[in-house]
Amino acid sequence: MTRRKRQIRSLVTASSMAALITLSFPACPAEALPVTPELVLYGFAADVTFKVPRAVALDTARGEILVGNTGAHSIEVFSLAGRPLARYVHRVERSDGSWIDGDPTGLAVDSAGRILVVDAAAGYVDVLDGLGRSVARLQPPPLPGAGGPGAVTVLRSGEILVGMSGETGRIHRFTREYALDGSWGEAGRTPGHLQNIRGLAEEHDGNIVVLCPETDYAVQRFSATGAYRGGFGRHEIGPGNVSLPSGITVTGDGRLYVTDELRHIVLVLDSTGQQIDAITGGDSGLGQFLYPSALASDSQGRLAVIERGTARLQLLRLAGKDPE
Repeated sequence: MTRRKRQIRSLVTASSMAALITLSFPACPAEALPVTPELVLYGFAADVTFKVPRAVALDTARGEILVGNTGAHSIEVFSLAGRPLARYVHRVERSDGSWIDGDPTGLAVDSAGRILVVDAAAGYVDVLDGLGRSVARLQPPPLPGAGGPGAVTVLRSGEILVGMSGETGRIHRFTREYALDGSWGEAGRTPGHLQNIRGLAEEHDGNIVVLCPETDYAVQRFSATGAYRGGFGRHEIGPGNVSLPSGITVTGDGRLYVTDELRHIVLVLDSTGQQIDAITGGDSGLGQFLYPSALASDSQGRLAVIERGTARLQLLRLAGKDPE
């Protein structure tokens, strides 16, 4: 099997000085979906490294990468070339009115360019401006056993969905002005039910895929109004199954990418839930993963993967997807 060289830009430390290195990848059959590592980040600066990072988002409009540096209670912003741009500690308000350093676990960018933050220490989704200032909140209705928000996604319409991390199995819809505009979902572990929602994504046909680590199917599909459309990815051994799902995204070609923390891989699924490929895992090499905790994609063929095991971010280029 021949080998082909690919150049990538890697920030071995997190300073703005990047080092150019060369990697070799084996040639892959036409049906495979290889990725080219473009960028590796280990933190905001040499002395400000990632600590148990669990959130990532890509802001194509601004050309930025957003990282939830969960163990450091911070949100960090980089250019697509890896240059550090901004860093701020995320503060959240508790139910008793006191403020603490938060633990950001989910990120998205809304239609107004504001940052939506799911924080494990907060009962709401924080809305931040470009300077990291809180300007609004998405406040789910209080329900017994609801826990806090577990996932957030922005629909093409500009509406926002918030999935709850507790036992209620609820997904709340908000307008682009952040007003609550309905809810759906039923609690439970069997197909068609939801619990401890970890990820949300909109498919091209408007259906919503929901990621839950505790339901029979790791990935379930619902209509925009909550009608069950099917599921896949059982917690079993075998292709297409998922042991511990941690993130989901839908790329421009309609494929689903799912991170599995326990198997250390990123599964590539078609719209029916059949596995097409699995991006390699189980090691600290580039293009491999150790405990991948979140991922994000954009319309330019980029895939960003955050790992807890190596405390780094990898920005990957999907095969055949050149930047516009």
